[in-house]
Amino acid sequence: MVLREKHGPEIDTIISRYAQKRSAVLPVLYIAQDEYGHLTDAAIREVAQILDISVNTIDVHMAQALKKISEVINLSFIKTK
Repeated sequence: MVLREKHGPEIDTIISRYAQKRSAVLPVLYIAQDEYGHLTDAAIREVAQILDISVNTIDVHMAQALKKISEVINLSFIKTK
């Protein structure tokens, strides 16, 4: 696992900030994206292994984050009119 080998201490620090490991999914995905340049299926599986969660759980977290981002963008657009 490249991420664990190269970024182990950073990942451990991030995980320690959360009550549940799975809550660190987005920050650890950012590390994976920085390492690989983009999020491949293999990178997502690697993050899932590190956090002891399923790939489907990561998909749900990503979908929720995108929904929040789109809400913020829409709200900021509305406020500027």
